Amino acid sequence: MEDDDPGSGDSCCGASKTVRVNSGETAAFHCEYSKDQRYFRKIIFKTENDIIDEVISTTDKLYQKERLSIYDNRQNLFSVKITAVTPDDGGVYLCGVWINRHSYSYSIINTVHLHIISKYKVGTSSVSSYSGGGLVIKCEHPQYKTKPKYICKESDGCSERKNPGVQDEWMENGDVSLYDDTRAGVLMVFFRELKAADAGTYRCGVKESDYTESFTELQLSVKHDAKYPNSMTESVYLGGEVNISCQIPEKHKVHFCKEDNNHICQNISSSKVTEMSGSSERNEERVVTVSISNVSVRDAGVYWCGAETRDTYLTFISLTTKIQLNLISESIQMISL
Repeated sequence: MEDDDPGSGDSCCGASKTVRVNSGETAAFHCEYSKDQRYFRKIIFKTENDIIDEVISTTDKLYQKERLSIYDNRQNLFSVKITAVTPDDGGVYLCGVWINRHSYSYSIINTVHLHIISKYKVGTSSVSSYSGGGLVIKCEHPQYKTKPKYICKESDGCSERKNPGVQDEWMENGDVSLYDDTRAGVLMVFFRELKAADAGTYRCGVKESDYTESFTELQLSVKHDAKYPNSMTESVYLGGEVNISCQIPEKHKVHFCKEDNNHICQNISSSKVTEMSGSSERNEERVVTVSISNVSVRDAGVYWCGAETRDTYLTFISLTTKIQLNLISESIQMISL
């Protein structure tokens, strides 16, 4: 700050602080002064490109000017509020106290860096799945592959943001598991067992910079149906082949995956699995058969079958059929021969 613009400063520029607030919310900060300055006029400047403009000033205990207000406790500080902030409100503010009203000299007591975080909704989507089943949500941000990604529940005020904390590794966060795929720019969110309480509106977003975020709004509904999730057990001899059938909506893509040791349902190598043509039972649903050939010891375990859909920004995988695959031991096979 130049001392002669707009007046002569007796000191510059006081303690510095940073305030961050979301666009549309209220920014608040306070400025401390000495007791001998209690009844001096309090003033707020905004500085940009070496130009300093007076924003608000008063000798009153409480003063409001449009979206700005000052409250002076007449002890040692005054509080400033700016309501419904926009990106234009961001910048550097100077808290001052007039020393001599006739010569317009003042003392700068605090410097405040106000950062406005802009959040942009890029789209909306909706998905429904079944209570007790699994749900995978893939939030795509291909232009921000390495930027921090998150999901939060908007109906809870987005007070708790769930993020992996690390990249390219599955991490648990409460009732969900998350994977930040930096190669594809995708955040994968896995609800291991959907509950009625999981229903609501979510934001699946990315922090583009310190001051900018973008997100897709997602409406999740959780349905209750006695036939879902469906559970079955299949047994097969080592080296043999097993066929697994599941029912999915007619126009959806089948998704078949196997749980790992952390109960994350991972994709299976296409060399092991073959999707056979499905037969239509009803107009809205079809039965799909998945074949696993040359079964080995590592193929035993828990599998899930479900439906995959996608829209512009999100991909959904609703897991509705759980399959326990067991191996039949060689001794039993010999007896049967």
